[in-house]
Amino acid sequence: MMMGVNNNNASDALSSADNSSNNDDLRRPLLLIDDVEAVAVANRRNSTVSSTIEEEEEESQDEHENAIVDVDVDADVDVETEVVIDDHLVRNNDENEDDDEDENENENDEIIIIIIIKFLILLSMTFLSIAVVHIIVGQLFNDRDQSLQIWQIILYEGDSIIRDCFIFFIIGRVYKQPLKNINTICIWFIGILIANLYFECQNYIWFLQHSVSLYEMHCIWPWELWLFAIVVVVLFSSIFIAHIRIIYHQKKRNQFKIKIIEILSCLLLFIIPLIVVKQNEIQYLHFHHWFAGWFLGMHFNLYDKWWSIGCMAYCYGMYINGIAVYGRDPLLTYYRRHS
Repeated sequence: MMMGVNNNNASDALSSADNSSNNDDLRRPLLLIDDVEAVAVANRRNSTVSSTIEEEEEESQDEHENAIVDVDVDADVDVETEVVIDDHLVRNNDENEDDDEDENENENDEIIIIIIIKFLILLSMTFLSIAVVHIIVGQLFNDRDQSLQIWQIILYEGDSIIRDCFIFFIIGRVYKQPLKNINTICIWFIGILIANLYFECQNYIWFLQHSVSLYEMHCIWPWELWLFAIVVVVLFSSIFIAHIRIIYHQKKRNQFKIKIIEILSCLLLFIIPLIVVKQNEIQYLHFHHWFAGWFLGMHFNLYDKWWSIGCMAYCYGMYINGIAVYGRDPLLTYYRRHS
């Protein structure tokens, strides 16, 4: 019995082995088919990927070529744009230079016009002030040239007054003074008024009843007048030195040199000839206060200092008073009148 059972088991094992081998034989073709299909799919994928890569490379190459073309076009456009911009800048620079030249010319024209207007204002103020002072003094005081008429001053001395105004205007830097400033106008008015009041009040001060001539200084002047003259000389000298110090300490060396040249030139033109050339007439030299105010006032020309403007206005008031009351007599009037 045992042998029969073993034989049956062996036969079953053999049959199962045969069946499994048969199954393996059936599976192998299926596996081969699957492998072929997988390889085909892989090949298709590879071909798709390679074609995609080629397309991408072609697209990138086309884009690169297009970019190169665009860059070339942009470069050409940039060059043309730069040329246009350069031309535009050149035109703008030329236009700006032309505009600057026109503006400079307009500014120069405006400056010249303003200077002319200021000179005309000074000239008009001078003649008007002379007329007003002449009328007021003629009504209130007797110490004057009673034969002098205003039309005679304008007719016979008008050209000299215009020349005096021009020299005073240039050397005195009146064209630099801000005439629109109300303070400057007030300083001028007050300075001229004080000068005229002082010279008309001299009639009531006994030791001031003398003229500045060599004869009276040597023979007639009282000691009170000498003391007064010393005070006046020291005062004016101090003001003059203050002008020089301010110009020097501001390191305006050119202005300092110009100032010295102006003073020496005025001395050579207006004072030295009277002393050197006319020795026989020097004893009759009369230093009229119109000349003193005109000569000194033009050198007080710090137009940015109120006290300097005040000194100039006071001296110009002396000039106006002298001409309005006594006329613009030459410095050697006494000699010519008696010769």
